[in-house]
Amino acid sequence: PGAVHRPANNERESAFLRFVSSPMIAVPALVKLLPKVLLAGALLRRSASVAPAAASAALMRPARAGPSDEGSAVQALREALTASGLGDASLWGVPLTGESGAPLLRQFLRARRWCVDDARRMLQGTLRWRRENRVDELSSMS
Repeated sequence: PGAVHRPANNERESAFLRFVSSPMIAVPALVKLLPKVLLAGALLRRSASVAPAAASAALMRPARAGPSDEGSAVQALREALTASGLGDASLWGVPLTGESGAPLLRQFLRARRWCVDDARRMLQGTLRWRRENRVDELSSMS
């Protein structure tokens, strides 16, 4: 009488398959859980000092936080690089401030949701890492 019924593995699998096979049930349930899962993942990746509200705000940031069109974002990133002393920098032999560098700058902007300041920091970090690890010297040896 006091025993707890624990479903066997096949019962759990059957319940799971019923849930997954019914899009009318599964999709709304998953959509409802998605923000919680994303927030939990962001909180796990960040240090314990980040407040949940800050992590939530970072997740809810608009897709385009920078200039409204790609051309002005690329130009703003070029100007930011020049102002920070990286006007003559190149990546994979492509000068970043020239017209040929626009696709590379666009990739960094896209990776940082079109936020020029974030893209500049990411690009500076990439260039610093390549310089510290002498990546360009290694590639010229092979």
